[in-house]
Amino acid sequence: MYLKTKTSMNKIFLLFILFNCCFDTYLSAQILQIEFVKKNDHDIQVLANKKPFTDFFYADTFPKPVLYPIYAADGEIITRGFPLAPRANEPIDHPHHVGL
Repeated sequence: MYLKTKTSMNKIFLLFILFNCCFDTYLSAQILQIEFVKKNDHDIQVLANKKPFTDFFYADTFPKPVLYPIYAADGEIITRGFPLAPRANEPIDHPHHVGL
């Protein structure tokens, strides 16, 4: 089901629900400190134990909110760059696949 929200509070609540669903098992096994840092009107950075985890984009130009880029525990970016930040030797198909 696609939820289209207009207010920032609804989008932040949606982000909270997403993290609660995705990381509930992980959080019960370890202590993990999650921080939300508002970068601008359409971007919230998510930190896990003070390290970048992802950015939550909810711009009006996107059909839905996305998490991009997503970082592994070692700091490596695990999402591809295209279409937001293309990298060398990376496929440029499926422009609708933006982050998570």
